[in-house]
Amino acid sequence: MPPEEAAGALEALAPWIAADILEQTAAATAANVLEEMELEAAGEVMAEMGTGDVAEVIPEMSEGALTEILPELSVDKLYDIPPAVLFGALPSAPVEHLVAEIPPEPAEDLATPTVVYVTRTEERYLAIRPRAGEWVVLAGTPIPVTKLMIKTRVDLRYVSTTITELAEKPAEIAAELPEGQVVYAYLDIAVGEATPEDTIAGHITFKVEREWLAQNQVHLWSITFHRYDPELEEWVPLPTKRLGEDDSFVYYSAATADFSVFAISGSQALPRLQFKASDLSISPGVARPGEQVTISAAIANISDRAGTYVATLWIDRTVEEVKSLLVASGETAPVSFTMVEDAIGRYEMRIDRLMGSLEVAELEPAEFVVRQLVVAPVKVEPKEEVSIKALVSNIGGSEGSYTVTLKVNGVAEAAEEVTLAPDASQVVSFKVAREKKGDYKVEVDGSYAVFTVKPKPTPVWVWAVIGLGSFVIIAIAIWWLRRRPGLRAR
Repeated sequence: MPPEEAAGALEALAPWIAADILEQTAAATAANVLEEMELEAAGEVMAEMGTGDVAEVIPEMSEGALTEILPELSVDKLYDIPPAVLFGALPSAPVEHLVAEIPPEPAEDLATPTVVYVTRTEERYLAIRPRAGEWVVLAGTPIPVTKLMIKTRVDLRYVSTTITELAEKPAEIAAELPEGQVVYAYLDIAVGEATPEDTIAGHITFKVEREWLAQNQVHLWSITFHRYDPELEEWVPLPTKRLGEDDSFVYYSAATADFSVFAISGSQALPRLQFKASDLSISPGVARPGEQVTISAAIANISDRAGTYVATLWIDRTVEEVKSLLVASGETAPVSFTMVEDAIGRYEMRIDRLMGSLEVAELEPAEFVVRQLVVAPVKVEPKEEVSIKALVSNIGGSEGSYTVTLKVNGVAEAAEEVTLAPDASQVVSFKVAREKKGDYKVEVDGSYAVFTVKPKPTPVWVWAVIGLGSFVIIAIAIWWLRRRPGLRAR
């Protein structure tokens, strides 16, 4: 049966029956049938299929079809699909709509913010004593904002927050949102007392009316929370994620590194990707509790214009830190984060589409041994260089640094520091030279060897003088003997 006929037949069945049929069909065939079905029906059928079966079908479908069908799934169903499967099948889709989020949790003992005043379009809150490194709620409304949280680097006595819903874009902002964007709301969010340097991350949850989305034919994955950057005089799209929905609203979250005027907008088509992340590095990959870890990546601007990339570090699907990075068109810029984790366990890390893990464990300390000491040559002329090499190995359980010291006849001659991961080795090299003849004892951290400086060779002119002198002495002796009377008479 052709895919279009099969699609029509399955649409007439209950979604769970159609799903059962497709689960028993080859993945490629099931993909062809799903692409021919009406969007709502295809979404209902995929929602009834097992997650493993969906994960097999998705790579067989076109990206265009997936960007239309997958938003029909609930976020619970969508985020059950392994991110690697979605990343591979949807290289152009906004990444945050493909991965689940665990919302940040404010400390239980931190007081909820106090409402200072409320008007029809503006509300002001006061949060008391935010603590360094912990999330605190700054505000709860007005619509469309449902919650605003912040995490700071330092303790603060209080933070006052004012959220103003704007009827239109402020007159002093000349920059426009990207073409095709339909604005849902403008907001002015002012956070006092917490400077950008103090802020590790901000987290905003908001909601958009389903009726507005339908009226404007806005794609669910196109909703974006934009921040106006007054220094660059441009709108910066923030990482925005769909969290769920009910009969009236679709709920989203956004991460930010700073606060100013914001715009919530969407479009019929998905926004084009401007950046691509690569080269994720987590160092060390296994760390001791309290040890600093660096997470870094390279961010390439693949568009034809300069732009600001909002880099977000996710740990176990929760926002950890946010940074803004200006990258010129066609250029690549590095971004890095540092963290210290005290609790033993395994942590999943993500920057954009790059995923890795960190293990925090009680590790044996680094332990170094030096062996395979090699001296060459062992016999040299005065002032001739001697090469001294040794193999340094870390036989301990964690990365560490060690200073290798060379001694000649018990006196420190040179030193070199090496940093090695567990079970790693490195050859350390030195060069020395001596003028005085004799034997020289070499020691490199408990390993010993000897090289010898040979006596200086006698110059040729010395041998010539000695030879000439000997000849003269012999000649004089013969002459003298011949002149003795006794010898002549004989």
